[in-house]
Amino acid sequence: MKVLRFLEPWRCLILVAQKVFKSESRDQVLEEEITLKEISGPQPSRVELQSKLNEVNKENHVLTNRGDTVQEESNALKSLMSSVEDDLNELKAFKEVFLQCFSKDGTLRENTSTI
Repeated sequence: MKVLRFLEPWRCLILVAQKVFKSESRDQVLEEEITLKEISGPQPSRVELQSKLNEVNKENHVLTNRGDTVQEESNALKSLMSSVEDDLNELKAFKEVFLQCFSKDGTLRENTSTI
């Protein structure tokens, strides 16, 4: 069928026209003019279009709210991460003070200043 379409592309158009007009006679089909409306079929009514638009608007609203929720969660996690980093820096400072106060064998050094 692909070879036939390539060699005779007009034959494919006749088959489409026959299906659209439900005609068996090729002469009758070729004499009539095909409009875009006839090929595309019936158009949806205003009510159908309005209902589809409402559904899409609802989906957009849900996705927008979901995006806001994700943004809030992201901000909360960033805040938590910042506080964890602050705590870690504080622990590192305590570790430095501890290491300055004690020698490697675990005994307290005599000449250490307290903070």
